Amino acid sequence: MHLEPSGRPVADILGDVRQGERISAGDAHTLLVEADLLELGLAAREVRDRLNDPTVATYNIDRNINYTNVCTFKCTFCGFSKGPASLNLRGKPYLLSNAEIADRVREAADLGATEVCLQGGIHPDFDGDYYVQVTRTVKAAVPSMHVHGFTALEVTEGARRLGEPLQSYLIRMKEAGLASLPGTAAEILDDRIRRHLCPDKITTAEWSYVMTEAHGIGLRSTATIMFGHIDGPRHWAEHLEVIRRIQRAMLFGSFSSRSPSIEGSVMSSRRLSSDRTTDTREIRRVSLVPPQRGHEAFSSTSAKDL
Repeated sequence: MHLEPSGRPVADILGDVRQGERISAGDAHTLLVEADLLELGLAAREVRDRLNDPTVATYNIDRNINYTNVCTFKCTFCGFSKGPASLNLRGKPYLLSNAEIADRVREAADLGATEVCLQGGIHPDFDGDYYVQVTRTVKAAVPSMHVHGFTALEVTEGARRLGEPLQSYLIRMKEAGLASLPGTAAEILDDRIRRHLCPDKITTAEWSYVMTEAHGIGLRSTATIMFGHIDGPRHWAEHLEVIRRIQRAMLFGSFSSRSPSIEGSVMSSRRLSSDRTTDTREIRRVSLVPPQRGHEAFSSTSAKDL
């Protein structure tokens, strides 16, 4: 895919949005480049109010549990992992025990949380059964807790290390108590960008395959975008189009946007130029590209993953 702006006037595109018509990926590109933020936001609000009760806002209380920062992958933007590309960066490597994970789950429940988000590095000693066991640990600690866990990369690696088909592996994860997958590991769904940001990570097609397989067995998922590094509006529009293609058949639970935190990462040694630094306006522009028909609508959340 190589998108260019559609060339249509912004007013015409937003008119289609207000009428509930599907806009093209090229139209989305045009909005990202040319639309006034307030005008775009008002149109997005109209869509939101048409598809949802405007008097109701929903949220959940959750806790992120990052069980390890040890990772064999080499994402250049990552300020969290401890691995081959970061031996001289950040703090000490750690791996939580199952008992520590259970304690954090119970603590979260005591504070009102109904969900935990489980994510971590790809530890060299993990096999796929590690993620199954962590899921069972959570459900044993608090049976009612919603388990929102394991990125498309984690479940791909889990299945691969066991030599198990992905669908079979996801079914076992669901039986253990997994309810939904976070959309992280998407970063920018454009392989030209991914070759620089995360060259050994899953491809756009592989990320899409995991989400499709997960939805196919009854798991839910969210979608994310991480932008503002070496990408631009064309890549954002292409990313949104990948999400929308999947969503034509299966609904994502939410869509969140965030900029990279590169301090302490490999990328921090080569400072981003000012025109590549994501500001609040750009984040909101991406988040406010309006959803189309009701069965494809997704909520736009804050820059923090669910």
